[in-house]
Amino acid sequence: MPTAGHGFLTREEASRLYADISGRDLTDLLFFRVLASLRLAVVFKQLHRRYLAEGSKDPRFIAFADLAIRLADFGVDVMHNRYL
Repeated sequence: MPTAGHGFLTREEASRLYADISGRDLTDLLFFRVLASLRLAVVFKQLHRRYLAEGSKDPRFIAFADLAIRLADFGVDVMHNRYL
């Protein structure tokens, strides 16, 4: 969520607003943020493996291995509250 720029809500403000509007309980939001980043890491790793197995010819897929690792690392950082 692009919250670093001027004029955007902070993550906390966006979460609170979403909870207020939707009526949903966000006590497990941290878990779902970690799960989302790790699941996305798996998707990118699978796309990279498909590229290596010549299931895809798209050269952009070669960079997906590094992206998968960085997404997994991000998920771990979020889990340890190093990146809120």
